[in-house]
Amino acid sequence: MRKLITIIMTLALLLVSGLSYAEDRAETPKETEAKKEAKSEDEIKKEFGYVFPNVPIDSFRESQIPGLYEIVAGTQVIYFSPKGYLVFGEIFTKDGVNITAERRAEVTSKKMKSIPADKAIVVGDGDKKVIEFSDPDCPFCRRAFRYFESRADVKRYVYLFPLKNLHPDAEKKAKYILCSDDPAQAYRDVFSGKMDGKELEIPKECDSVAQRRLDEIQMIGQNLGLTGTPVFYINGKLVRGANIPELEKVLTDIDLEGRNVKK
Repeated sequence: MRKLITIIMTLALLLVSGLSYAEDRAETPKETEAKKEAKSEDEIKKEFGYVFPNVPIDSFRESQIPGLYEIVAGTQVIYFSPKGYLVFGEIFTKDGVNITAERRAEVTSKKMKSIPADKAIVVGDGDKKVIEFSDPDCPFCRRAFRYFESRADVKRYVYLFPLKNLHPDAEKKAKYILCSDDPAQAYRDVFSGKMDGKELEIPKECDSVAQRRLDEIQMIGQNLGLTGTPVFYINGKLVRGANIPELEKVLTDIDLEGRNVKK
C-alpha cells in the first residue's frame, strides 16, 4: 500500500512539474504573432511612434487589409505593419480600384473645406460653388476656364497658383489680376489669352501686397499637397485637371441631389 501511495505522489509531482514547465517555456513564433495581432490600435500606434519617431501622424487606423494600418501624414497616405515595415505606394483592389488614391482625395477634400475664402477671387454668381486652383499660363486651366465661362450656374472661388518653374510669366499675370480694380474681369482677360504678349503694369504699392497673398496661397496649396493645376473642389468631390466630363458629372450630380431633396 505504501509503495502504491509513493508511486501516486511521484506521478503527481511529475504532473505539476510538467505544468510549470509548460507555463515557463518560450513562445513559439505563431504564438508571438498571435499576441501582436491581439494588440489594440492605440498600442500599435505607440509602437509605430517608437519605430518611426520622425513620421508625423494626422490619423492612424486599420486599413482594409488585415494586419496593415493606414497612416495619414499631411496629404500622404502610407501603411504600417506591426512587424516593423513602413509601406509607401498605391494599393489596388482586385477590381482595379486605387484605395490609396481614394483616401488621399478624401483627406484633401476635407482640408479644402477649411481654406480661407478671402484669399480667392470670386467669379460668377451662380448657386453652385466651385473652388479652383489655377495658373494663369496653364493651358489646361484655360481649357477649364472656357468651360466654366459657358455656364451661368456656378460661383467660382479662384486661388491663383502660378507654377513659376513651368510658366515664368504666370506670377506677374497673377499679380496683375490681384491688383486690378476688377479682379474678376482681369481674371477673364488673362485666362482668355487677351493679355498674352502685353506689358502688364503692376502698381508699386500693390506689388508686395499681391506677393504676400500669392505666398499665402502657395502655402495653402502645399498643405493640400497640390503639385499641379488646375484642381477643383465641387460638392465634396475633388477633380484634378481639365477633366470636362468629370466636371460636368459632378455639377449634374448637384442638380440630381437637389431634385431628390425637393421630393
